Amino acid sequence: MTLAEPVRSPFKFLDAYTAGDTDRFFGRQNEQKRLVELVYSSRLILIYGSSGAGKSSLVQCGLAKAISLSDYFPVIIRRRDHFPDSLDQALSGILGPDGSALPGERIRQLAQYVLRNVYLIFDQFEEIFISGSQEEQRQFFTLLKAIYESGAPCKLFIVMREEYIAHLYPFEEDFPGLFDFRLRVEPMSERNLEEVIVGTLQHTDGVYLEESEASRLILRNTFSGKGTFQLPYLQVYLDRLWRTALQKNRDSGFRKTGIDSTLVEEVGPIEDVLELFLNEQRAVVAADLPASQQPAVGRVLEAFVTYEGTRREQSPASLARETGLEPSLVIDLLARLENARILRSEDGRYELPHDSLAQVIDQSRSAEQRQINAIIRRLKEAFREYQEKHRADDLLLSERRLTEVQLHEDTIKTELDRTLPDSAEIWSFVETSRRQVARLQAETEAARRAVEQAKLEEQKAKNRRLRWTVAGALLLSLLAVASMIYALRQEKQAQRNEQAALKGSQALQAALNMVTLQKASDLYHKGRGFFETEEYRLALGAFVQADSVLRHQLQEPVAFPEKEAGTASQTLQQLRKNLPVEMQTCQAKLQAESR
Repeated sequence: MTLAEPVRSPFKFLDAYTAGDTDRFFGRQNEQKRLVELVYSSRLILIYGSSGAGKSSLVQCGLAKAISLSDYFPVIIRRRDHFPDSLDQALSGILGPDGSALPGERIRQLAQYVLRNVYLIFDQFEEIFISGSQEEQRQFFTLLKAIYESGAPCKLFIVMREEYIAHLYPFEEDFPGLFDFRLRVEPMSERNLEEVIVGTLQHTDGVYLEESEASRLILRNTFSGKGTFQLPYLQVYLDRLWRTALQKNRDSGFRKTGIDSTLVEEVGPIEDVLELFLNEQRAVVAADLPASQQPAVGRVLEAFVTYEGTRREQSPASLARETGLEPSLVIDLLARLENARILRSEDGRYELPHDSLAQVIDQSRSAEQRQINAIIRRLKEAFREYQEKHRADDLLLSERRLTEVQLHEDTIKTELDRTLPDSAEIWSFVETSRRQVARLQAETEAARRAVEQAKLEEQKAKNRRLRWTVAGALLLSLLAVASMIYALRQEKQAQRNEQAALKGSQALQAALNMVTLQKASDLYHKGRGFFETEEYRLALGAFVQADSVLRHQLQEPVAFPEKEAGTASQTLQQLRKNLPVEMQTCQAKLQAESR
């Protein structure tokens, strides 16, 4: 038996625990108690935590274990394409469509229909900030506030990943109670994790734990390579133990399977069991396809992951459009990947079963694609801040950020159009930033030219004064031979003036050389900054510019202001020594990346 055979696993695998799993939900007693306190204290509760902490399971299953379902009616709402529309569809699916009734009234009708309070659970809420437009966000919070203030018999739950909490702050002013009643789902302690392992195996049909030591070995073997524990890894690891035992005992039929220390030691520690599972299943799916179609497996999986490394839904039609694959091949791959437990489907739409699987797929992307995704994340965050601060000019993109975008402009624009409804507004933000940078550059250049012109006029004035001095000396020498001594003195004074003018010219040349050296030094340090962040193409460009500045803009003979001559000369020597090495290193790095 292989891992891809359609034998139903007795474990939850990557699915969240629901109200039907209360008999095998363990390790969250404190969080359940706190959640019940919040439910009885407020009509709006914010649940947040890291990916894989068990937020959805706590709200869907932990709450049902603490409060009888006869006391409340849960409605689970995911964004799909639009959160307000998804709420309307969820209510219409129960009550039937009614476009005239206000949301609060519809929820009141639902409560009367089910004879209990309604709990609206907005799960995976970070999706509205990852894939939704700002208009959708404003529309949703307006709707949420209307429901909250309507007095309808309902509770509102927002369940989201903690790294997106900051995106809620702009709505706090219009919704003051947004953060008042909140619960962070913390990572489990080792004691609670062991309770999860023991309880899961004791309450899973067809599986039993032969000895307590086995649970501690399982706990040790499922810690990730980063020294952390993720609950999705545990379910995948338990499934692997069960399938290994089942394969060993297949001749005995599908009888109860024991998990002992020997079996756990045989399976051993797996640094990333989820990555291993994904790679195995991808290989099995690809092996059944013709060689020409095997790369399509990776293209399809990547289409289910956002640039943020989170999962996203796809329909067969949208997947075919996005990947450019034949619809028949897309449908075949969706069925194979669902059978392999990499995808799950609901109402004709498909998605990865958990964000942790999306993160594994995201990490398998090329270095260039991850770099592009990072640029998109920074671009979207900059646009969000720009919008929140009323489009302040000082929040437009810097020249460096615009250079990043320009390097991958076509790919970034395509990705924005594919994943974000407000991509046109974001790109308008980029163009506005470009105009701002161009304007600042023009102003800087105009100021530089004005300074140079002023220096030129000053030098002309000095030259004119020198000529008048010499002319005056000649005139005096012609008018009075008798005043030769006086004339000679005047001539010497003229010579001294000329020497002063020459010294001033040399000082100006030394000052210009100092400016040129500083410019080359700035470019060198800018290149070092790019090099340290592994942006080797940008680093090479900075080093080449610095080298060009030294070669073509230093005025010979090279001299610097007397007080700075020693330090400046050392800096010049270091730059001339280091720049060739830095350029060669960058070229080597770029050649290595291209390979």
